[in-house]
Amino acid sequence: MTEPVPSLPQVKFRPYRDSQEIVDDIRLLVKLWLQRHLLLYADRYRKGAGSYSDLYVAKEEIDAFLAGKIGPGSARSAEYEDVESTESSFRDYMAQRLVGSRQTGAPLPLDRVNTAFGCDDERVQDVLMALLVVELDPEFLRAYAYAWADFTQKHVDVGFLIELVSRSYADRARLYEFFLTQNHPLFVFRGLEIQPETVTPRRSLMQRPVWLSTRLIEFLSGRTHVSGTTVGVHGRLLYNRIGWDQVFVPPVVHQTVSTAVSAMVSGTQPPIRLYLHGPSGAGKKACCEAAAGALSVPLLTGDAAELSQDIAMFEHHLVAFLREARLQGALPVLTGTETLWAQKNEPDGATATEARLTTLESVLSRIPVPVIFTGHQKIPGLWEKVGGLVEVAIPHPDMAAQVKIWERTFGSGVKLAAGFTVHDVARRYSLTGGAIEKVGGQILNRRRQLNVDTPIDLPTVLPFVREHLRHRLGSIAVPVERGFGWDDLVLPKTTLSSLKEIVSFVRNRDVIVQQWGFGSKISYGRGTAALFFGPPGTGKTMAASIVGNDLAMEVFQVDLSRVVDKYIGETEKNLSRVFEEGSRAQAILLFDEADSLFGKRTSVRTAVDRYANLEVNFLLQMMESYEGISILTSNFPESIDDAFKRRIRFKVEFPFPTQKEREQLWNSMIPAAAPIHEDVSFEELAERFELSGAHIKNVVLRAASMAAQRKSVMTMDLFLRAANREYLEMGKLIQVDEDEFGYLES
Repeated sequence: MTEPVPSLPQVKFRPYRDSQEIVDDIRLLVKLWLQRHLLLYADRYRKGAGSYSDLYVAKEEIDAFLAGKIGPGSARSAEYEDVESTESSFRDYMAQRLVGSRQTGAPLPLDRVNTAFGCDDERVQDVLMALLVVELDPEFLRAYAYAWADFTQKHVDVGFLIELVSRSYADRARLYEFFLTQNHPLFVFRGLEIQPETVTPRRSLMQRPVWLSTRLIEFLSGRTHVSGTTVGVHGRLLYNRIGWDQVFVPPVVHQTVSTAVSAMVSGTQPPIRLYLHGPSGAGKKACCEAAAGALSVPLLTGDAAELSQDIAMFEHHLVAFLREARLQGALPVLTGTETLWAQKNEPDGATATEARLTTLESVLSRIPVPVIFTGHQKIPGLWEKVGGLVEVAIPHPDMAAQVKIWERTFGSGVKLAAGFTVHDVARRYSLTGGAIEKVGGQILNRRRQLNVDTPIDLPTVLPFVREHLRHRLGSIAVPVERGFGWDDLVLPKTTLSSLKEIVSFVRNRDVIVQQWGFGSKISYGRGTAALFFGPPGTGKTMAASIVGNDLAMEVFQVDLSRVVDKYIGETEKNLSRVFEEGSRAQAILLFDEADSLFGKRTSVRTAVDRYANLEVNFLLQMMESYEGISILTSNFPESIDDAFKRRIRFKVEFPFPTQKEREQLWNSMIPAAAPIHEDVSFEELAERFELSGAHIKNVVLRAASMAAQRKSVMTMDLFLRAANREYLEMGKLIQVDEDEFGYLES
């Protein structure tokens, strides 16, 4: 006995409103296929004296097969013809509703999947629908088990699908080729998966299970929004948010990116892959958005670091990402491409890098689709792994572009203080477009939060810019306070003259280098590099801050212990980051206590020696090309190789202060409001204690602490006690008895 033909909806034609409506109709359609299947293979179920069994293949079934009574060419009953007619009418009904849905401008998920993966063959579309219903409705799995006459089988296999949806031997042949070659986009993008041949026990093609990917099931059932499991936390679908009028890049970049993206969208084969590299915030993503937006194509972004974090799953994540882009009709954009190379602290980095790059090469050769890559730097050898690669460098925006971005960010409704323009900010700080938008947004948000409507001026903007730079440099560098002036320095005239020579050179560099043409003579080493050397505490850091104050430049003190890294290549990355961010701020970079890096050069006996010299050379090259000022400080200049010293333009000595200079330092450390007893003699203190400026400051603060504890003025006795305590900590002989240090208890 067979089931009656399923009742069909008696409703007037109207478009499908959502995916649930078409899924309901797919259920009815598949029931018709099952009905036809049961009629077509009826002899499969009649075993023995009219009984039904799924435990063996009966002779009657074999006789029917050999006689041609089973399969597409078998004799067809009137009941079978009724099912065929009903199915044909129902397909027409569904097709009309689908056309209506397309006309509304909202194609259904089934349409989108068929378009994305080129499912032009109606039988391939039927395979999708047959696999979908069994995932959404467990009753279909039971019905399938009955249809294939084997309840021990738990999965839909190739043979059953071919039987279920084929209408002719031609259909069977096409579907057999479809499952055998697995070169259809559904298989390539793993929307449809088949059990590998290598799985044991080995099965023939017809017996191998087939299933839809979880993502395709979600999508077909209506969950079409971008899946976080396929694009990661940082993945985004971007729709035509900006145009080229909002992107400030050189014309050649505009033209190259537009041409490449246009070729990508048009389906040029072999596919074009585009790699955009440049500083963070320079406009890489904006270029992609503008080019794709001009063609009304969205972008799907994914973070390479996140997708490749688990190397074993990288291939799976990458294919899923490309599949999602296909489903969304978007161009895939893989950001942070340089992270595919070995990462810091990664065990067996070379092997991990090779594994990731091999996976990338394999996936892109197997899935010939256009992909946009972005990164911060040019990657040697990327073209070897990625076929059809077009590389485009996105430069840091020039001042004119930065001014336009500042103006756009603030908008016409924001009031600027009299005499202040965004040019004043652009002249001081060279920021990328992304940084300007971020800083400008923070300023506007803060003003809204505090309900401030006063005009924006330079003092309003500068703290936000400095905070951004501080954040970018992280723990590698910290800003140096610039509250001192030239009058606060107590140094020999020759040292002061050398410092002011640096200031003069920087102020007149454009005239010297550009107008007078010296740039052509000093193309190597155009940076302003200086070495400040002398004993600890002699004012090297303070002098750097005063130079910065005079030139209205930020000063960042770089901690070389955090920059130098034991992992090969990491020191260079850290230094590049420091100089890149320093150039944004047009800042003075102060590399304090550089002795640890600049040891006397010896013969290279080990790889460690070789890489140490490479790091020093890299730093010097960066200093020579840096447009701002870079300063090295050293307590032991004799430890620095002469060859390195020759590459530094300004060398300024900070000698240990003479007695007269020490007396000046003592006087300069005392604020006007400090209570000083008349018996205090700074001349005597300068004579008795050979201390540098930093140590004199410590003594003064220590004496002040003693006086505050005693609620008294600062006497000569307290200065002597404090000076002796400082001497003791320095490892020098003290000049009073130890029992005189009990002042805190008295």
